[in-house]
Order: sequence, then C-alpha cells, then structure tokens
Amino acid sequence: MLPEPQHSSALCEEWLFTSTLEEFIADMFVSADEMGSWHRKGWLSFDPLALAHYKEKERVEVLFMKGLTHSGLSDPMINRLLSSLDKPYCYDSSTTFFSFVENRWVGLPPQQDPAEVTMEYLDELIKTQDWDALRELQDKISRGLENAEDTRE
Repeated sequence: MLPEPQHSSALCEEWLFTSTLEEFIADMFVSADEMGSWHRKGWLSFDPLALAHYKEKERVEVLFMKGLTHSGLSDPMINRLLSSLDKPYCYDSSTTFFSFVENRWVGLPPQQDPAEVTMEYLDELIKTQDWDALRELQDKISRGLENAEDTRE
C-alpha cells in the first residue's frame, strides 16, 4: 500500500534564494490573476499580490495547484479532491498523486539509497546462503572493477 502524502520539506525550510513576482510568473508559467483566483478559492495559502518575494514554499504550492487546475477538472471536483488534504497545499507534485481507483491521495515512498539497498540484498543472500547468486555478483563486480582500471590507463 502506498503511503499517505506528506507536505513538502519546503514548507518548513528557509530558503536563501527568492524571486520577485515577475520572475516567479515567468518561471511558473502562471499569471498573477490565475494565482489570485486560486487564492480566493482557498487553494493557495498566500495572496500572490501581497508577497514581495517568493520562496520555494510558494513554488511547490503553485506547481501542485497548477497541475490540478490545468487537469480539466471542475472547481467543485477540485474542492472535493482537496478536502482530504491538509492545508497549505504544499505537496510535491512529482511524488503526490490522486488515485481515482482508491479515491484517495497517495505519496510515493522516498527513494532508497542504492548502496543501502545493495547491502540489504547482499545480507539477505548471505542469510539464505545463496552462494551461487553471491558468486555471480562477485564475478560481475570483479569484471566491473577490472574494466574501470583498464579505462584509467
């Protein structure tokens, strides 16, 4: 089962880099009027015309709403979908999705470190005494290291 969506880390982190309204609009491909409309509907936690500087938090929130509002869904449907999320809607649009099959928002699990996954896999092979798989991996690693050494010369 996929995990529940989580607010983006941008919600609670301070950012050194900010942008003006004009820079933000150019970067987001969303007009101030459109963002103002989202704010009036309660979909944005900030008034786009009231901010002097835009941070990562605003960028994440606008990207999330942009994807949702440009999907072709009606305003009542968007309100219905958003009703199950906590405000502000500062969710990473690359890891947060609405499952129409499960009728709920889901978040992708964080990507695991490949080295950590590899070590866990090796530990499991040792535990289950899968010596053939371990020898095959050993051979592949040895060939890879030999090739790497050959390219350095």
